[in-house]
Amino acid sequence: MGGHMILRHRNAFGMPRGRRGTAAVAAAIALALPLTVGTIATAQADVVIAPTGINVVASTTNAGLGGAVEVLGVNHRLFTDGSATGFTGNAGFVSAMKSRGFDFDQTSNPGDDRDSEDRLFAATALNITTALADDLNSAGFGKLETEDLFKAAIFKINSQFMREMKASGFQNLGMEELVKARIFKIDAEFVRQVSQMGFDKEPFESLVKMQIFKVTPEFVTEMRNEGLTNIQIEDLVKLRIFKIDTDFIRAAKADGVPLEVERLVRRKIGVARN
Repeated sequence: MGGHMILRHRNAFGMPRGRRGTAAVAAAIALALPLTVGTIATAQADVVIAPTGINVVASTTNAGLGGAVEVLGVNHRLFTDGSATGFTGNAGFVSAMKSRGFDFDQTSNPGDDRDSEDRLFAATALNITTALADDLNSAGFGKLETEDLFKAAIFKINSQFMREMKASGFQNLGMEELVKARIFKIDAEFVRQVSQMGFDKEPFESLVKMQIFKVTPEFVTEMRNEGLTNIQIEDLVKLRIFKIDTDFIRAAKADGVPLEVERLVRRKIGVARN
C-alpha cells in the first residue's frame, strides 16, 4: 500500500460543541493535524516507524494494514484496531499518574468515557509522561490539576522555569500565569530588567502589559528624559496605546500642555483643554 499511514481518533473531528478544557483542546489540536508516521508499501510484522516521539509497530503480516497498530508513548501504551473507533489507554500509566495526583479517569462529563480517552490520546500526542509529572510536582507550586500537564507540555513549562519565576519574587503564580509568562516571554531576566527600570515588586499582570504593549527600557528612558520622571507602568502603557512619543510630547509642551499623561492623552484624541 503506497502513501501515508495516518492514525486518527474517532473524536478527531466529531467532539461535542460543549466540551471544553485543556485536555479536549489539546486533543483537538493534536488530532486536527494527523500524525503522518511514514510511507510504507506493505505492512510487515515488527516493522518500526519512528516519527516525532512516537513509535508505530504494524503487528500483522497482512498487506494493507488489516490488523492492529500499536502506538507506543514513553511511559504509556495506546492501541487502535485500525477501524478509527478502537482506542484503549494503558491502565498502568493511568494508575501511575493517579498516584502522582493526576487523575485521567476524572472527567468533566460523568459517565462519558470519551473525555478520558481524549485525555489519554492527547497525552500520547503531546508526550506527557510520569517524568513530566514528577518534575512539575518537585517545583513546590501546590496542587496541580491534570489539565496543567497539558499546559506544561504545550508551553514548555518545567520545574526550572517555575522555580526561577518563584525566586524572582512571584511566589503564588498558578499554571495560568506561567502559561502567560511563556506566551509573553516573561522570565527571571525580564523581571530583573523591569526592576532595573525602577519598577520593583510590580504585580505580574503589569509585566504582561509591558510585554504586550512593548514598554521597553528604551521607551521608559525616552519618557523620563522628556520630563515624565515619576511615571508608572500604567501610564507607560497608555502612552503606548495612544502612540505618544517624544516628538508628540515636545510639540505638546511647546503649545503649553501640562506634562501629565492624562493631558497628553486628551490632546492625542482631540479633547485637550489648555
